[in-house]
Amino acid sequence: MTSSSATASGYGRQWKETSSNFNNITMAGQLTYRVGYNSALYSVFLRRDGTLPMTGELNMGGNNISNAKDITASGMISSGTLKSTGLTDIGGQLLVTGTSLLKGAVSTNGSLTVDGITTLKNSLTASGNITSSQKIQGVELASTGRTSVGEYLQINGTATENTVCAPNGLQGRDTKGMLLSCVNGKWQSGAANSLSMYALSDSSCISVNALTGSCSCQTGTKAISMVQIKGTPGVPAVPGTRRPDPESQRRHDACMHASGGQQASCPPVTYITTPGTPAIPGTPGYGIYACVKK
Repeated sequence: MTSSSATASGYGRQWKETSSNFNNITMAGQLTYRVGYNSALYSVFLRRDGTLPMTGELNMGGNNISNAKDITASGMISSGTLKSTGLTDIGGQLLVTGTSLLKGAVSTNGSLTVDGITTLKNSLTASGNITSSQKIQGVELASTGRTSVGEYLQINGTATENTVCAPNGLQGRDTKGMLLSCVNGKWQSGAANSLSMYALSDSSCISVNALTGSCSCQTGTKAISMVQIKGTPGVPAVPGTRRPDPESQRRHDACMHASGGQQASCPPVTYITTPGTPAIPGTPGYGIYACVKK
């Protein structure tokens, strides 16, 4: 049947011909038929030997395609689960909008950029440097070589001097910030091995121990006397004296006797004055003590 003056089509449009190729097909609605040869009528079917291409969409009706080798497509492949038991070679980008679960090793020849948090449930091994602009936090930091710190080293672990510790070589601090080292199973400060001194003057502190801030020794040390200077007692003041001159007193007494006690005619008695001495203060005693390890 001709669907138009230009085209004649077979049943279900399984074949079609151009009307101008035939001089007796001139209008729509004419009844036409086609006579082929051998298997020519099978051209509307998909050949198993691959000699005829598809001219329309292939609808499998929800059935599987089994035992296929290579599948080449110039457009998009849309599916539910995509499963590959061999190598998957992607020449462009791989865009995954959901979670990716990789059960084997992941190897990349280029960089790996992650915008979110990376969670590793096992070890991370790197043959190069690990650089971070923020904090690296963990339970334990172990270095098989030298450890270099570009600024300060903050030790938050506190301990008490002369208490038990293990193993030897641990570093800590006391509550005041003094560094402590684990030596022979006990926490010890470096100050315990340092020479520190203080000075007393008649039991008054005149020069403090730089490690304690007072005239005392730090924990784990004892004081030994280095220098002792005894003080001298003071001398009190002696007042001056005033006594009559003996010769003047004798003449005065003789005149008084000769004149019958007329004092006005007798020479006065002169006095000898002895000056006193001022008080001399004593000198204080000094003691210089060194703190040495017990």
